[in-house]
Amino acid sequence: MRSDPVRLLTTMPSMNRSLSTALSWVRLSYMSQEQVRGEEIDTRSDVFSFGVALYEMATNQRPFAGKNRALIINAILNAQPGVASSVSPSSPTALDAIIAGALGAALEPLHSIC
Repeated sequence: MRSDPVRLLTTMPSMNRSLSTALSWVRLSYMSQEQVRGEEIDTRSDVFSFGVALYEMATNQRPFAGKNRALIINAILNAQPGVASSVSPSSPTALDAIIAGALGAALEPLHSIC
C-alpha cells in the first residue's frame, strides 16, 4: 500500500504549519467550480484541473489566483483567465483552444468531452 506523500508531510508532528497551509492552497487552485461549491463531481472536474495545470505550464501563472482562499474561490467561480498566448507570448497559440476547452469543461455536458 502506497502512502500519500502530501498527507505524510502535513501530518508529521514537526512539520511547519505554513507548508500544510501552502499545500492546501495549491490543491484549492486546481479545484473545479463544482468542487468549491461542494457539489458532486465527475470526469469534467478532472478535465478542468488538467486545464489549470496546462495553463500554469504554458504561462507560469495560475489562471485563478488570489491572496487568500476566498479570493481564489471567487476567481474559480467568476473569473475568466486571460488567453495563454496573450499572457505568455512564448506559449503556442495552438494550446489556447485546448486550455479554454478544458477550463470550460465543467460547463459542458459530460458526453461532449469524453
